[in-house]
Amino acid sequence: MTARPRFLLDTESLLRAVRTDGPSRELLQAGMIRDLALCTSTTILDELDDVLARPKFGIAAQDRSTIRRMVLAAADEIAVFTEAEAGSYVPGDPGDDHVVEAALRTKADAVVSQDRALHQAPLPAPGLQVISAEVACLRLRDGRPYGTLTLMTAAQEQEQREQLSKLAGPGRTARLGADTVFRERTEDLPFEQVDEGVRATVLDPVATAELAAEVVRNCGSGMALDTRHGTNFDRIAGIRHDAPGRGGLVPLDVIWHSADRAQLEAITNPDLPTSADYGFRDEPRHRFVLAGGIVVVLDGPGPDKEPDNRWLCLVDEPLASMPASRTRFRNLTESARYDFVRVTSLDPAGFSTSLDIWLAGGASGLLMPSAPSPYAIDLAFEICDGIADAHGLPTPRRQRSN
Repeated sequence: MTARPRFLLDTESLLRAVRTDGPSRELLQAGMIRDLALCTSTTILDELDDVLARPKFGIAAQDRSTIRRMVLAAADEIAVFTEAEAGSYVPGDPGDDHVVEAALRTKADAVVSQDRALHQAPLPAPGLQVISAEVACLRLRDGRPYGTLTLMTAAQEQEQREQLSKLAGPGRTARLGADTVFRERTEDLPFEQVDEGVRATVLDPVATAELAAEVVRNCGSGMALDTRHGTNFDRIAGIRHDAPGRGGLVPLDVIWHSADRAQLEAITNPDLPTSADYGFRDEPRHRFVLAGGIVVVLDGPGPDKEPDNRWLCLVDEPLASMPASRTRFRNLTESARYDFVRVTSLDPAGFSTSLDIWLAGGASGLLMPSAPSPYAIDLAFEICDGIADAHGLPTPRRQRSN
C-alpha cells in the first residue's frame, strides 16, 4: 500500500482553489475524493474567511460558511490552535509562522504555497518541503493509485467467470456461482430481524470495504452493481479502497471495464495484447466515501430459486458539493437531480476516465449476485434507507432536510 501524499494548502492556495480553475482547485478536489490527505488548520480557515470577507471579493457570509464547510469536508487532518501558539519559523514574514505550525501539527509532507518567504524559510522538520501547486499536482498524478487495488485483466475476468459457472453447476450461470460465494462470505454475520421476512446486519466503513473487496475479487464477473439513480453495471472488473483516514472515512471505488476501447485496439492490432490485458487505466468508476454498509437478507427464494435473496448496500458519507469547473486535465459537473459530481479526467491522448462521487449520503449502490427487476431495486433502497435511519447512518431523507 502506498501512502497518500499529505499536502497542506496555505491561505492563498485555498483562495485560488475556490475562486479559479487550476492546480490549486485540482488539489482541493483530490482532497474531496480522498486521493490525497489534505491538511489544514483553524488559523488557515480563519484567515481564509477574513480574506474572502474583503469587499473586493463580494462574498456573502453564508457563502463563506459554505466554503469553510467544503474545506473541512475535504480535509483529513485539522490542527486546532491560535496564531499566538505558533512558533517562530519564517523570518521573512512572521505572519506565515502559523502555516508552518499547522504543517508540523498535521505531519504534512509539503506546504503548497507560492509565498517566497515560505520557500526561503529554514523548515524545522526533516523532509518537510514548500512546493508550488503545479509541482504538487504532478506528484499527485505520478503517485496514483493509493490503497488496495484489485483490477482484473480480461483474461482474469474470463477465468473467474469459468470458475463461477463451474461452481454453479452444468448449464447454470456465473451469477448463481457468485450467489454461492456471497452467501458463504455473509452466512456468519450477526443478523437481526428488522421486518417480516427481512434480516440485516450493519457494518462499519472498514468492514464494508473489506467485504466488498473480498466479494469482487471472488465473483466480480458474476456480480451486478445497481446505483441509486438506476444505472446497472455487470462484469465488475475491480475494486479499490483506501486505508481509513481521520474519522474512519474509507473511499471505495467500484470499477468496471469500458470495453469499447479494448475492442477498437483488438480490431486495429489483432496480434497484439490490448490495454484490457493489462487492466487499462481509463476504467469508469463509482466512488463511495463510506459511512457504512448493510447486508440484507430477504427470507424466501430469490429470482433464480436461491434459498434467499441477499445483497450488500453501500452507504455513503454526506460531503459538501463542489462547483462545476473545467481545467485542461479535469472536468467536474454536478448533477442536482442525482446529488453527485461526475469527474472526468482528460487524457492528452484523447481518452477520458469518468468517476462519480456521491455527495448526498444514504444508500447509493447495491452489490448483488442476482439482478432483480427495477421495482425490486427500488424496494431494496427503501429497505436500506429504513435500516440506515434506525442505526444512525445517513439517509437521503435526512440530508435533504439539512
